[in-house]
Order: sequence, then structure tokens, then C-alpha cells
Amino acid sequence: MYRPSPEEIALLEAIKEVEEEKKRKERMKKYLELALPLLLSAILLLYIGSRTGIIPIGFENSTSVLILTAQNIPDNLTVYREAGYMFDIRNVTPSYNLRVEELAKYDVVVLYDVNELSFEQRESLFNYITKGGTLIVVKCSGTLLPESDLVNDVNNRFVGWYGFDNYMPVQIADCSIKNASGVLSLTFEELNVDVKNLEVTSVDVKEDSDVLGYIFTDKGKDVAIAYKRALLGKTVYFSYDPFKTPAAFMEVLTYIRKG
Repeated sequence: MYRPSPEEIALLEAIKEVEEEKKRKERMKKYLELALPLLLSAILLLYIGSRTGIIPIGFENSTSVLILTAQNIPDNLTVYREAGYMFDIRNVTPSYNLRVEELAKYDVVVLYDVNELSFEQRESLFNYITKGGTLIVVKCSGTLLPESDLVNDVNNRFVGWYGFDNYMPVQIADCSIKNASGVLSLTFEELNVDVKNLEVTSVDVKEDSDVLGYIFTDKGKDVAIAYKRALLGKTVYFSYDPFKTPAAFMEVLTYIRKG
């Protein structure tokens, strides 16, 4: 009876091991072919969920905020920084290059004190919202065109939020401002804040939007905060300077990050 030599046995074992390794690689390839689409889908869902706030990632207050202003700087930023919020400020003129790539670095962009926006700047804000960003608009910010953008001898610079109006939760007829004293009350959280001599802009809330806060006075109530959520992006409107009421503003920031 033939008995293979030790060398032949070693060769057969090596061939067998090579064949087993080949089979393992083929099985791994099949697993990857099945798992890769699922993995990519999960990553896409995680990204969309994190941008919309459905899936919270990180700490509640690890929110990066970009403030766009023409000249005035908000008060009480130290309070927010101590709570964990990260702020950057840009001085924006009509000629400022408001790049979408820069806006996309921030969870929230606040259009704080920029009355004039060029057509290009409006388009950048539109793209920021549609790509999942959160835009906060304060009072009459962004409602005027610079004189350089006026065409066909049109002298009316008031255009509202032309360019991203469909994403705004409110409508504005003009920039009428009044002083209000009373109580700011949130609708989604039990929080009431006494306010005095706040400059408030009159607006009408759209039917597809939510009111997050009212200012109650002895003459009635005014819309203080309105909110609209699109497929990806979100827009919040403050009829007053939100930095005047830090507790309420931080509650709103937390709310929109979650919802």
C-alpha cells in the first residue's frame, strides 16, 4: 500500500490551506457585496437624521452658531458660551462673499442685524437651508435689497425674504416695529420671562408653521417666535432680539436641534 512521503503530505496540506483561504475570501467578498449597500444606507440615514435633529449626536449644547451682523454685536454671549455654545461672528455687507461652504460648517446661522442682502447672498442662504441647515432670522433682517441690485428703475428696496421666502415661517408686509412690555411665554416649554420695552416686529404666521412663543401684553399678544421645518432644513423667526432673553433662546436652540 502506497504511503505518501512527509514532503508530499506537507504539499497536500499546503494546497488544502490555499483552497480554504480562497473559499474564505470568496465568502468575505459575498458578505461585503451584501453589507456595503446596507452600510451606505445606514450612513446616509444617520447623516440626514443628525442634520434634521431626529437623531441627536453629541451633547445638547455642543451647537456651533454663526452670527451674521452688519454692525451690532449681540449682548450676553458669555452666558451662551458658558453653557457650551460656540459662536462666530461675521460682519456682512452686500458685497460680502457669503459662501455656502462656510455656512455649512455651522449647525445654526443667525441673520441678526443684516437688513440688506444681495441676490447672491439670498441664494447662499437658500442653499444652506435646503442642504439641512438651520437659519434663524431676527426682526427685519434680510428684507432689503442693496441699491446696487435694483433693476428697471425700481426704487422699492423692500423685498421681504425674497430668495428663501418659501422657507420662512412668517410673512412680513413692512418693517413696522413697536415697543412691547409684558411676558414672553413659550408654547413648547413651561417658561415665562418678563420683558420690558422690547422692539417687536409685526408679522403673520404661515399656516404650515408653528408658533413657539408669544409676548403677552395688556393690549393682547404678539408673535414672538415662529418655526418651520422643511424636508431637511429648518427656519426660525424671532420678532425681537432673542439675545435679550437667554433662557428662552437656549430653550429654542435645544428644541430645534431635537425636533
